[in-house]
Amino acid sequence: MWNGDVEAVERIVPVAPVDRTESEEIGQERATKPETFDFDGFYLAHGRRLIAKLTKVCARDARLAEDIAQETFIVAYRLRDQLDELDDPAAWLTTVGTRVAIKHFQREALRAERTAKHAAGELAAAELDERVLLSDLLHRALSPQERQVVEYRYLDGCHRQWIADRMGISLRTVDNRISSALAKLRRHIAQSKEDES
Repeated sequence: MWNGDVEAVERIVPVAPVDRTESEEIGQERATKPETFDFDGFYLAHGRRLIAKLTKVCARDARLAEDIAQETFIVAYRLRDQLDELDDPAAWLTTVGTRVAIKHFQREALRAERTAKHAAGELAAAELDERVLLSDLLHRALSPQERQVVEYRYLDGCHRQWIADRMGISLRTVDNRISSALAKLRRHIAQSKEDES
């Protein structure tokens, strides 16, 4: 969507007077300018070709290319008094259209990044809430040794051998503590459900 920043486009693609011979000027006037600038003729002369070029720029998205072309012709319309001075209006339109498309893609990328950051923030907050609730449950239902083994194994994703080495216990003791802890958690959750009923 065009943000109306004509001045920025004018800085990017300056419209400057061009030296032409008289015969070139007559030929150019017939193509782009009668006595007063014919913007409808300008649009008809360049619209389809611009959309075709922008379709390539927009990864074959014809609808997006048409939208970008529309924004490009809005810029051109606002500068219509200077369009008759262009040496190659098609090249100017392509340049402006490409820059409008680039600006569109930059805005879309920024919007997607903001959305992803927002979603990641919500996910991180939800995971933190779940971890706090789970940690509270582990504190209420398990002994400190069982809680430590369960946290290492299921919350931190550590391997059983690493847990055994870290805690200075055998692998069999790790397995026994995990089994005992899971049984206690099942009983605690079943008891909580009965209390709610």
